[in-house]
Amino acid sequence: MKKIILVENDPAAIDVYREIFQKTDFDVEIAQTREEMAEELFLIKHGASLRPDLILMDLMRPGSGGSSILEQVKKDVALRKIPIFVLTNYENPDFEKDLQKNRIWPDKYLIKANHTPAELLGLINKHFKAKQKEKTRLA
Repeated sequence: MKKIILVENDPAAIDVYREIFQKTDFDVEIAQTREEMAEELFLIKHGASLRPDLILMDLMRPGSGGSSILEQVKKDVALRKIPIFVLTNYENPDFEKDLQKNRIWPDKYLIKANHTPAELLGLINKHFKAKQKEKTRLA
């Protein structure tokens, strides 16, 4: 079973994504605040929590925090291989350029309004299949 950490503060979005992921046998863990995610990353880094197969996160979060979480994961040697999909309604070319310039670009940057939950699930499954294919090719 694949583990996904959903970093989201909107209860309605949490319910929708939790339901669709659980129907497909993903183990979904929710982090609603920056502090909850920071604690989870600490536990993962120190082996006290299972490493997720994917982090799915919104960047527009109360008290900011979304891009700092992204930066923390991408710049930490122990965490940087965890794939991150950003799922947000925040479209700002300057912000996206800053992410690229600082080398903290996520594995996918998706605009919520452009993807239904079913389409998101398809993208996630496609990602996992590609990873499995790569792993098989390298073995």
